[in-house]
Amino acid sequence: MFVIAPLAVNGQQLIDRFTYIGTGFCQADGPAHDYLGADTIASPEDCAAACLTFANIHFVGFDHDGQNCKCRFDDGGLPAIAPDGWTLYADNSAVGAISSSSGPDSRVCYSYVSWKFTMN
Repeated sequence: MFVIAPLAVNGQQLIDRFTYIGTGFCQADGPAHDYLGADTIASPEDCAAACLTFANIHFVGFDHDGQNCKCRFDDGGLPAIAPDGWTLYADNSAVGAISSSSGPDSRVCYSYVSWKFTMN
């Protein structure tokens, strides 16, 4: 059973957008996801907020370990250009939702579960 993550940024709750999967690196059923990575993100909340700025229909979640943030995307779904301070890692081939995590207890994995569209 998954637990909804208690994430908040600047008082804005993100619990409706992410599900806590577990400790370690995020994984799909099989291979790993491509990711956009940065080594200067201090918290899971900041990682979540940063990843949401890059989110597209291929965004599946993130993992974080205290300073290293990895925004996970389906194969072929990374942004075309890495923003300053970020690096693109497109050597993986997973497509689909994050289903598990594995690895060090210092890293946490969250799956993205909600798109919020607004009409003006």
